[in-house]
Amino acid sequence: MINGRQARLLGTVCWILLVIACGEDSNSGSGITGADVANDLAAENDVSPNDVTLIEDVSDTSPDTALDSIAADDADTDHADVDADLTEDVAPLPEKGETVWLILDSDEPQGAHNFGAAPEMVYEFARFHTLWPARIWSFRAMFQTAQDSKITVYLWNDFGGDFIDFQVDPPLAATEISVTAAQSGRWIDIPLAYPIDLVPGRMFYAGVIVNGAGSPHLMVDATPSDPPYPDTAPPSLVWQSAEPLSPEGFPAISLAAGDYMLRVEAEQLEVVTDFHFEALTDEISGIPGFGRLAFADIDDDGDDDVMLDGPRLLVNDGFGVYTDMTSQALADITGHNGGVWGDYDNDGDPDYFATGLMDRLLRNDDGLFVDVTPESGIDDAQEFMCDGTGGVQNVPTEAAAWLDIDNDGDLDLYQANFICWVDGYGSQDKLWLNQGDGTFVDASASLGIVSPQYLKAHLPDKYFLAGRGLAPADYDSDGDMDLLVANYRLHRNLMWENEDGQRMVSVGESSTLEGVGTLASLQMYFGHTIGAVWGDIDFDGDLDLFQANLSHPRFFSFSQVATMYENPGGPSPVFQDVTDLIGIRYQETPSNPTLWDFDNDSDLDLFYTCVYSGRQSQFYRNDGHPMWSEITYQSGLGVYGGWGAAAADIDQDGDLDLVAGPQKFSNHNLADNGAIFIRPRGKGAGFTNKSGFGVRVIAEVSGNTVVRELSGASGTGIQDSPYVHIGIGKLTSAKVQVHFVTTGTIVDLGMVEAGSRLIVDEDGTTIEF
Repeated sequence: MINGRQARLLGTVCWILLVIACGEDSNSGSGITGADVANDLAAENDVSPNDVTLIEDVSDTSPDTALDSIAADDADTDHADVDADLTEDVAPLPEKGETVWLILDSDEPQGAHNFGAAPEMVYEFARFHTLWPARIWSFRAMFQTAQDSKITVYLWNDFGGDFIDFQVDPPLAATEISVTAAQSGRWIDIPLAYPIDLVPGRMFYAGVIVNGAGSPHLMVDATPSDPPYPDTAPPSLVWQSAEPLSPEGFPAISLAAGDYMLRVEAEQLEVVTDFHFEALTDEISGIPGFGRLAFADIDDDGDDDVMLDGPRLLVNDGFGVYTDMTSQALADITGHNGGVWGDYDNDGDPDYFATGLMDRLLRNDDGLFVDVTPESGIDDAQEFMCDGTGGVQNVPTEAAAWLDIDNDGDLDLYQANFICWVDGYGSQDKLWLNQGDGTFVDASASLGIVSPQYLKAHLPDKYFLAGRGLAPADYDSDGDMDLLVANYRLHRNLMWENEDGQRMVSVGESSTLEGVGTLASLQMYFGHTIGAVWGDIDFDGDLDLFQANLSHPRFFSFSQVATMYENPGGPSPVFQDVTDLIGIRYQETPSNPTLWDFDNDSDLDLFYTCVYSGRQSQFYRNDGHPMWSEITYQSGLGVYGGWGAAAADIDQDGDLDLVAGPQKFSNHNLADNGAIFIRPRGKGAGFTNKSGFGVRVIAEVSGNTVVRELSGASGTGIQDSPYVHIGIGKLTSAKVQVHFVTTGTIVDLGMVEAGSRLIVDEDGTTIEF
C-alpha cells in the first residue's frame, strides 16, 4: 500500500449518491472516474479557464512517455540553483548508470496557462509511466516568468493507477529552485539531491504548484498528447485545488492546453530479457478474446478444455492448441456471460451452468449439450424492478458456483444475482438443492439465506445485495462447504457458514469477511468486491482469502480496497487483514484474483486483473509469507483492462499457464521446478460428488504441508483447472494424500514423482496420463 490506508488525496469529501453510481458493466469499465472527468473536459478545452497564448500551431503529438537517450547539455539548457531539497538524504549516493529522458513535449513551447493575477494552489502536473523499476535522478523544465522568483518541483507517487490521481502528501521528492526572468523560456536542469527509486515500475507524476502573483508557470507545447488508452486522460493536467468540488463531488481538474515542458531523467534498474511468461496469439492458442472462462476435462483425456462466455466450447489437443467445437456441441445456445462446470447428474462427464439474464443448465450427453433448464426446476424469476418495469421476471446472474451443501454426493447450485444498472435495485441470490434425479428445489428460505441478503432490514422488497462473484470453500475445515459471496455497489459481502447442510448462517461480520464498513448517510458502506479466491498462503493448513475490491481514489476513505485476509484457524475463524504487511499496492480496479503456484515452489502467488481501459494487472510472488514481491514487469504478465482469469497447464509441460481476458500466457518455468497434478473424482451419490469439489490434496514438500482444495468456482464466476497443482521445487517426488472430506476417505498415494498427472478416484483407483 502507498503510505498506508490513511493517505490523503485530492479531497476525501464526496457525494454518496455518486459513489453508489460508480461501477462498470459485466465485462468492461463504464463507471465514473477521474479519467472520465478529464475526457469530458477535453471537448471544452478551447473554453477552459486555463487560457494559453499560442505563439504558433504545433501539430506534433508524442506518446504518453517517450524515451530519448541522454546527451550532453547544450547551450540552451541552464542548471538550476537548488535552494532546498525537501527530501531527506538517507544513504550515500548510488553510482549513476545509463539514463534516459522521459519526454512528453514536442520541444516547441507555445506559452503558459493564465490563472489570473493571483493564482491559488494550482497544480500543473504531468504523468509518466515506466513498466520497469526506475531510479529518478533529475528534472528538466521550462518556465514562463517575468521576474526572479522561486518554485518547487515535485515528484508524486501514483495513487490507484487511474491516469489522474497522485499521492499529494507526502511527495516522493520536492526541490525548490530559483528561476530568473532571464531563464524564462529556457530549459533548466534540476537535479535531485538524492535519487528516488520506483520499485516496482509504475505511473508517477511530476509538476509544480503555482501559487500567488509572480509564481513561475510551466510552459506547454501546442497540442496535448493523445490519451495512452481509450477513455483515459492525457498526461498533462491542471488541478485548481482551491476551487470547490463540483456538485458531483469531483475536484476542478482539467486538461492542459498542451504537454508541459517538463522531463524526467530515469535509470532502468532492472533489465529483463527472459520473462516468466510469453503472450500467445489467438492464432497460436486457438483461444479468442473473452470475458469469463471455465476449465474442465470434458473428454477425460488428461488435458484442460475450456468454455468461454457466450458459451463457446474449445477443446484442447493436448499441446495447448484449441479447436472451437461450439457449433457441434452447443447448437444455437447463446446469450450468456459465463458459467461453471459441474457433474450434477454424476454420470462421469461435466455439465455446464450458463449465467446471464436467462440462465441455462446444459446437460452433457456424450459431448452434446442439451438445455434441460425447464425440467431441472432452476428458475430465478422473482419480483424485480428494472428500468421502470416491475413484476416477476428473471434477474441478471453474475456468477454461479457448484458445491455439495448437504454432503449427499450431489452437486447443489448457488446463483449470485446482481442489480438493475438503471434503477439500482438488487435481486435475491438463489440456492438450489439437487434432488439426485435431475431436478432441483429452491432451498433459499429453508437454508436461511434470504433475510441476510436484505440491504437494509426494514426494506426487504427490491433492496437486495449486488452479487458479483462466488468462492466456495471449507473455510473452517469442519468437513462441509461454506461460501463467500462477493457483493458490489459498496454492499457488505456475505460469508455463509454451512451448519451440516441444515442451515447457512451469515458470519460475515464475526469473521470480518463482510469487509470494513463506514457509516455515511445512515448507511454502512463497504467495498465494491468483484471477485474473491481462497488458498493457503502460509502453509498452516487452513484457507486464506483475497478479495478484489474496486475502490475509486476519491472515495477511498469509505470504499474498502482489495484485501488479503489471513485465516487464524479454528472453528469460528476471525480473519486478519495482512494486505499492508505483504506489500500489496493500492490499485483502483482489481477484478478477478487467482491464487496459484506459478513457479512450482509450492507456495501460492497472487495475480489479479484490473478492469477499465488501460488498467494493468498486478502480480505478486510469495517469497515465503509474509514476504511477497511485486513482479508484474519481470513476469511478462501484462493484461490491460482484464476481467476473468484462470490457471491451467494448457500445454501439459508441467507448469501453470494463465488465460486472462483477453490474453493467453505460456509459462516458461524459468526456475525449472517440478510439479504434480491430481484430479480427484468422487463416487457420486452417497459419497463424494463426481467432480471432486471440496476434496483436498495434501502433500509434504520440503518440510511444509501443502494443502490445496478443489473448488467449484472463484473470482468473477470462473474455474481453474480441475487438475489440482502441487509445485515441489527441485524434489524428484513428494508424499501425497487425497482427502475425500465428505466420507473421510483418504487415498494415500505415497511418493509421487515430479511430472505425474493422475486421476484419483475415491475408491483408490488411479489413472495416469
